[in-house]
Amino acid sequence: MKSNDSNTNNEKNQDYLDLFNIPSEVKEAINQFHEEIINNASDTLRENYEEIENFKKRVNNFWKKPLDLLDLLLIYSRQMGSKFNKEMRTPAEKENDYVFLALTRLHAKACLVSQEIAILMKHGYASGAHARWRSLHEIAVTALFIKEHGNEVAERYLNYRYIESYYAMRQYKVHAKKLNYEPLEEEEEENTTSVKNFFVEKYGSSFENPYGWASKELNKPRPTFADIEKSVGVDHMRPYYKMASNAVHADSKGTFFNIGLSESDKEKILLAGSSDSGLADPGSGTAVSMNLINSTLITSRPNAENLILLQATSILVNEIDEAFFEAHRFIEEQTEGKALHI
Repeated sequence: MKSNDSNTNNEKNQDYLDLFNIPSEVKEAINQFHEEIINNASDTLRENYEEIENFKKRVNNFWKKPLDLLDLLLIYSRQMGSKFNKEMRTPAEKENDYVFLALTRLHAKACLVSQEIAILMKHGYASGAHARWRSLHEIAVTALFIKEHGNEVAERYLNYRYIESYYAMRQYKVHAKKLNYEPLEEEEEENTTSVKNFFVEKYGSSFENPYGWASKELNKPRPTFADIEKSVGVDHMRPYYKMASNAVHADSKGTFFNIGLSESDKEKILLAGSSDSGLADPGSGTAVSMNLINSTLITSRPNAENLILLQATSILVNEIDEAFFEAHRFIEEQTEGKALHI
């Protein structure tokens, strides 16, 4: 947000104080408390940092083995993707291989998201990690669909960014004034609209709908992600996807359910911070989805060396899954379902 947005919020807060006829003495106390916050900032932040570090050690006591194994998978996934990109980019570009272009971009994004998941897990944010796994799953499903249907759908997927830019532009126009942003230049608006119209004319009217890049293969003018998921045979993950969505949306279910809480704590605790519970699902899910994306990429242009690397990391995925399950079971047995205090 821009600084003038913050000023607007401060003015609104002041209006609220005036609305409730707050006495001047109370307003002075507010200012004094603000000064106290600033003056004590160093101590407050240091104590918070120490608490975070202590909690990371606590999480590490339970989950070190699976988290270390997951880190290894993520390291080798990045190396695998980099190696594949360097070896295959030149021939792929000569052949106008849009599948290669789409899959390498999706793989890079998957590597980034998976590392975000690992960081969240190491800090004890199981539901946040699971929410990011939801994104990783979407990347894996999209990659599978593109590889399965080939160059034409890959090209449409890559060009769909112009449709998304068009809708982003329209939203900007609606809200720019309230956000104190500059209005769009007329030429920029016309160019964005013209490019959108070009691709809609090229691919058909359904292209401008959500997931319109997949509408032809699915024979639906308005396909959904669930349709894409089902078409590549990964719809059995939908219960986990739905569970991860609880951490994304403001639905009522998400205020009652959190995988970072043990069964015995769910009715007694409102989780507002870190927890040492619930890391098994996002951890195992990340390993499986990352391996699926690795496989989709490598087998799109396979060679013997890369297939060996892929197979070795696939074995690692099974070890990760077992290690997360063992850590989860250990916590449940030792604490009878309650978070263990160290």
